[in-house]
Amino acid sequence: LTFLSLNMSNIYTVTSNSDFNFISKSYLFDKNKLKLRKNWVESYSKDLDFSNRLNNYSLLSVGRLELQKDYEYLIKNFNNTDYQIDIVGSGSLENNLKEISSDNINFVGKLSYKDLIKFYEKYLFYISSTNYEGNPKSILEAMSRGCIVVAPDLKNTREIITNGQNGFLYDKKNQNIKDVLDDIFDEKEKLNSISNNALISIKKNNSLTQFIDNEYNDYVEILSK
Repeated sequence: LTFLSLNMSNIYTVTSNSDFNFISKSYLFDKNKLKLRKNWVESYSKDLDFSNRLNNYSLLSVGRLELQKDYEYLIKNFNNTDYQIDIVGSGSLENNLKEISSDNINFVGKLSYKDLIKFYEKYLFYISSTNYEGNPKSILEAMSRGCIVVAPDLKNTREIITNGQNGFLYDKKNQNIKDVLDDIFDEKEKLNSISNNALISIKKNNSLTQFIDNEYNDYVEILSK
């Protein structure tokens, strides 16, 4: 299907450099058709005053309750700890995940986009345990609202997060995410700077205005032919 789409479309867009490079190397097609169009965020936090946020031990995660997001990993590592995990989303694994969760794991359910954007701003930390991603929208949104993201070290997340500068990356195979967070708390003086850097990087790379300009130019290119 990808091969057919690449050869029959006028323009084929992907959201990450990793996908761009993979498709360029793996398929035979007119390479000029392929465009990198990163996901966008609509707005940004204007208040990075952490004193207005929940205590540091309340952590947020957003995503579908499916195998890709690997919430089982998250739950098993945080069960019966001092951390409270608030998970926003729904999916086919919801009942199974609730069965293996201790009292400090809270399933919020689905939220509207309007409510979700406000919800991010209650938290200092956003955590992810995903197995793979493209250009993950929830991570971009969290960073745009001042959250400090802690995410698996994957080729796609490395395009968004520079470890220790605008967020944190961890190795799921060789590190425990709880231990990573414990270490982060030992460097609290850096957190305000990391949050600001996250906001700056999203404004630079994932603005809606930038996306609209690119899409407009894509239509102009197609129609000119």
